[in-house]
Amino acid sequence: MLYKRLIEDHLTNKRDKIVLRYEETAYTYGSINVLAEILRNNLKEKGVKKGDRVVVAGKNSPAEVIAILALISMGAVFVPLPYDISEKRLKYVIEDSGPAALLIEENRCYEAYITTLGIPVIPLTLKEEEKVKVRQGEVRPCVSEEDMAYIIYTSGSTSNPKGVIACQRQVLFAADAINSVLKNSKNDVILCRIPLSFDYGLYQLLMTFLVGAVMVLVDEKEIVQQIPQILKKYNVTGFPVVPALLNVLIKSRLFERMELPALRYITSTGDVLPVYAIEKIEEIMPHVEVVPMYGLTECKRVSIMPLGNQEKKKKGSCGLPLPGTKVKLLNEKEGIGELAVIGPNVMCGYWGDKEETSRYFSFLDGENMLRTGDLFRIDEEGYLYFVGRTKSFIKNNGYRINILELETLLNCQENVKEVAVIGVANQDVGEEIICVIYTDEKADTKTVTDECNRLVGGIKIKKYIYTQEPLPKNSNGKVDRKYIKEKVVKSLWT
Repeated sequence: MLYKRLIEDHLTNKRDKIVLRYEETAYTYGSINVLAEILRNNLKEKGVKKGDRVVVAGKNSPAEVIAILALISMGAVFVPLPYDISEKRLKYVIEDSGPAALLIEENRCYEAYITTLGIPVIPLTLKEEEKVKVRQGEVRPCVSEEDMAYIIYTSGSTSNPKGVIACQRQVLFAADAINSVLKNSKNDVILCRIPLSFDYGLYQLLMTFLVGAVMVLVDEKEIVQQIPQILKKYNVTGFPVVPALLNVLIKSRLFERMELPALRYITSTGDVLPVYAIEKIEEIMPHVEVVPMYGLTECKRVSIMPLGNQEKKKKGSCGLPLPGTKVKLLNEKEGIGELAVIGPNVMCGYWGDKEETSRYFSFLDGENMLRTGDLFRIDEEGYLYFVGRTKSFIKNNGYRINILELETLLNCQENVKEVAVIGVANQDVGEEIICVIYTDEKADTKTVTDECNRLVGGIKIKKYIYTQEPLPKNSNGKVDRKYIKEKVVKSLWT
């Protein structure tokens, strides 16, 4: 079902239509279909069948795209993982998901481990497959909308990663709904630098192929300074980002040095997008819409800001619920409560974990419902406003300090590029507040500290730590507060 919509429906009239660009190579629907069929036959010869899990671990590349599409076409369940995944996490995911095969980038440091697994290991490359002839008359397995499409493991910032199960019906619903709000069409060109192992990156692939647009795929390690040139070279119309990347692009003034007349919108999710970032982009490029969104792997997308709504954006809203879905507040107090999502976008639960599934997933009036664990308020017109996460607070001297609000406040300074606020246990005050700040090399840290103290008012910051290097990110492109906290606690960052 999903493969039919992604590829086969386009083969009659759009076989030679370019749908993917990578570096200087272009791929059409027809060429991708052939490559997917070659890999599908290879996988079948290795014993992979419908319903089997297959780990896909690599950099953003055409080979990764083909691997995902080949697995979708045969009804196997792909388990995407980042190229630089740690051996510890890889072991956990393999033991938890029980894959029938690994499609993996070569020359990885954990090759010694994967050779002990006793399952097929296939290099994630197109070089060898291109020499293989397609078998004539090969019949693709029958795949229904209720069959599983993928398992994506959450970042596991506070515990072991959890594998979110998505069926083909849910995937199609979410991709179609997002496309409808963004008004994506065959005329669009989408730049994807976000890892395909992250659902935000994966859905750029799905959304592009569904509407017949073009995806320009680049390695997530592509240096930030090259992004404006790539946007201009390919006449990109849609640019998905995470707030950390957009913040760097703004404060480095890269957008101010180049005209991008084709660019239509910039979307953002993965963390709170500060209002000042929206205002700055739309000041530099008035023709570009900044589209705040909110979502999580367990339901892909919860809300999107409709195009053209400046007023709500400037009030900090992350938009309206995805078309065809509903939201409600649980345990509401003074207009704030935990957000629950109801509708066809809610995924099936966690792989092999009935306890966690029952904790967050349930049914309401015959529809799937998800407890997000995030605190929201909803205005009279139905627009959503993120307040905080149930675990995104520091308890200091009896006061609950919202980490995200504090970071947003400190990030407004011109010489501050990124901020991570962490809490370190202290028996006298509960948690001490530590701010790790990535600054411009010309910044005077004393001046920055004085301005930070002025901005936070009565909040007592125990310590400021300065760096001239970008803050560490997790596999989803978010600032890795857990890693930073470990470094600070161990006195490796001072």
